Amino acid sequence: NEMFQMNDVISTLNGTTGTGWLNIFSDEPIDAFATVILNSTNDPVIQLPIHSQMNKPSAFTVGQASMGMHNRLFIQSSVKSGTFESSLIVVNMSPSGGEFTIEIYDRSGRLISSKTATVNGYGMYVDDDIRSSAPGSYGQIIIEPSGSLLLMANSLVVSADGTAGFFPAVAMPAANMMQMAGEWQGSLTGTLINAQVTMTLFQEKGMMYGSLTLTGGTFPIPGTTMTFSGEMDPTTNGFMLLAHGTSPLFNLSLYMPSFSGMPMGGMQGQGMQMQGKMLYLDEQNRKDVGTFTMTRMGHVYQN
Repeated sequence: NEMFQMNDVISTLNGTTGTGWLNIFSDEPIDAFATVILNSTNDPVIQLPIHSQMNKPSAFTVGQASMGMHNRLFIQSSVKSGTFESSLIVVNMSPSGGEFTIEIYDRSGRLISSKTATVNGYGMYVDDDIRSSAPGSYGQIIIEPSGSLLLMANSLVVSADGTAGFFPAVAMPAANMMQMAGEWQGSLTGTLINAQVTMTLFQEKGMMYGSLTLTGGTFPIPGTTMTFSGEMDPTTNGFMLLAHGTSPLFNLSLYMPSFSGMPMGGMQGQGMQMQGKMLYLDEQNRKDVGTFTMTRMGHVYQN
């Protein structure tokens, strides 16, 4: 339960650079944070850590982006107006360097400017005034990696009075990732199973979860409501959902290899359809292979 504090981190670690990034390794459960003390006001600005995302499924990664998982980073707000301005710091956690793209938007969503920047392996890209080309504006920033880059990013908003605050980048899915959330109705069709179902599907980026309720027909366990979870493939917009139960122990898998429809952020209406393969297996050695077909009936949250 001890707290250990290291003051002036770069000097304490015998560093010779003015700006750097820190990677902390431990086989014990620890947590850490960094504090930037602004000497003009003694105002502490807290920077929380991002835990390693290397072995996580792409749907569950946060704060890091590469071409192999979430492939964009999103700074929610940046500014160049009045007494405020924003910096941008991009860290490459890959041993290989390369190029990435920076897109600057205004508050109405209009792309103001974009540029390509280069970062070395384990290196940093720093711009102390990222919106210098767009004075009098504020809005989001998008960072898109290329090649084998594994990027993290941060922005520090500083005022002329010496106050400041961090905007850590958030990992975002590809812009063409489909929006599947909603209330769905359809059927599971096989040899053993011929059931009508209602599915409540939630989605957070590429992570999908919800509940599946049997409303009619035949199923080895009648009257069952089961939870499920899964993730969407960022390249094909296909998905694998796994539902399960414990009495008896069973697994129900729904697999759709690809999907084309409405991208994330679009206005999803009724009538969108999805179909794919179904696989059922339980501890009583009952098994079935078949298909599923579902139609979107409306939003998860109704007025």
